[in-house]
Amino acid sequence: MAEEPRASVRAAILNTLIRLRSADVIRGLVEHLRSENATLRNEVIEVLQDMPDEAMPILEQLLTDWDSDVRIFTANILSETKHPRTPDVLIGVIKSDPHVNVCMAALDGLLEIGDESMIDSIQQLGERFPEAPFVKFAVSLAIKRLQGVDYARGTT
Repeated sequence: MAEEPRASVRAAILNTLIRLRSADVIRGLVEHLRSENATLRNEVIEVLQDMPDEAMPILEQLLTDWDSDVRIFTANILSETKHPRTPDVLIGVIKSDPHVNVCMAALDGLLEIGDESMIDSIQQLGERFPEAPFVKFAVSLAIKRLQGVDYARGTT
């Protein structure tokens, strides 16, 4: 699949793989998250987002990958899935991942699916990276958004 130059053929292959919905397919796909080919990576990301139930166990494993880029891609995939465990998994990332950019990707995902019950965990993220002022700023905006504050206007 990675060597296939035609987008239409890759799309047909990926559509077939989605229908198979197996752990073997998912394990094969996630290897492409390391690809230098951004188009292929994005296609794989979309396919994985379409198989949240089957992909969740493997995505959780990827959140411990040695490569922070793979962990960022994984957080992005999770933020677009409708799996019920996604919020808890992303909270786990912001509580424990050592890489600030991975945590920020998880925070972005939580903004899409989160609620006020996550505010305490999000506040801790700002404390974990005191040397990064952009984290405190992002945490502040995230909390306001989860509280229903329009941060552009400062109103609810």
